[in-house]
Amino acid sequence: MLGLLIDFNQDWAKAASALVFVFSQKLATADDGSLSKPIRNHSFDTGTAWGYLALQSLKSGYFAHGMTGVHFERVSAELAAPEEYHFEAAVAIGRLGNKDDLSEKLREREIPNNRKPLSEIAFEGSF
Repeated sequence: MLGLLIDFNQDWAKAASALVFVFSQKLATADDGSLSKPIRNHSFDTGTAWGYLALQSLKSGYFAHGMTGVHFERVSAELAAPEEYHFEAAVAIGRLGNKDDLSEKLREREIPNNRKPLSEIAFEGSF
């Protein structure tokens, strides 16, 4: 499954305890098992689930790292995902490793990143 990740993610994800591919269901399933109307918020709900997975991982002594550095065009096909599912992201879950085991390029990135201030991403009124 590591081959479904872009090269730079393979370097450190190979030591993960689990590699999870996260999908959302685009169509609601009726009681009879048939697919019915589209679920407009499928990606939003799946993002919320991923957030709680990350929190639970941390509480359990693990780290969860969400990745979009994935070969998106291949994941659904290689995992034989039904058409009503949308691939969202991959997640590597594992114990925190030794930074010295990373390549020099990845080691340089292991610093806190600068987040945009809230005033740049949220505002009152219309766009």
